[in-house]
Amino acid sequence: MNVLFRYRTVLAAAIACVTLAMPMAGYAQKSEYPMHPVKVVVPFVPGGNADSTARIFAEAYAKHLGQPFVVDNKGGAGGMIGAAQMVRSEADGYTIMIGTTAPIVASWQMAGRSANYSLKDMTPIALLTQVPGVIVVNASSPIKSYQDLVAFAKSRPGRLTFGHPGNGTAGHVNILQMQKAISQQFVVAAYKGAGPAVQELLGGQLDAVATDLPSTLQLIKGWTLLHKSLLFQR
Repeated sequence: MNVLFRYRTVLAAAIACVTLAMPMAGYAQKSEYPMHPVKVVVPFVPGGNADSTARIFAEAYAKHLGQPFVVDNKGGAGGMIGAAQMVRSEADGYTIMIGTTAPIVASWQMAGRSANYSLKDMTPIALLTQVPGVIVVNASSPIKSYQDLVAFAKSRPGRLTFGHPGNGTAGHVNILQMQKAISQQFVVAAYKGAGPAVQELLGGQLDAVATDLPSTLQLIKGWTLLHKSLLFQR
């Protein structure tokens, strides 16, 4: 089960936003777009891959197009709060979203009738990143390998605490798949992004976190976190 899942970060805009897509593709209309600041919605709290990608994107496009691209973090509900804000905005190219698997594909389907948007309400513009998904544990944990993690879970049925960046995220799906694969149930905790989940892990409130590599890379390099596994190749 030592395989790879790649998180996809996608630039999306409100449906029918052709004015945004065309200048981004060829910059042929730089004099027409943008005429004023652009809001870049990140449907997670600061500290995760979508947030860092958005800030790199916003800085680069502000320099190139001559208008501010302002990052607006709207975390919660597996990215649905931020996605709903983007969908409700004017379809004029001035509110865009840096989305991931959760708000674009999974969260609204898991929510069922309570979801207030769907995929048809968004226009994908570009695939920005593909990054590995990881399981991490505190460096002081007795878990030193993926096999240790499985043994730990089986020796404490129903007691392993596992965090993820939000319902519908790839980390959440990976945990569900792991539970099924090893026939165990965990105590699963959803957060508003990778940052809060990792902080809880560092504080000893969680045994493990399933998230994306960029959210944890510096802590792994500094030996604050141990990187246990790459998950679920697709």
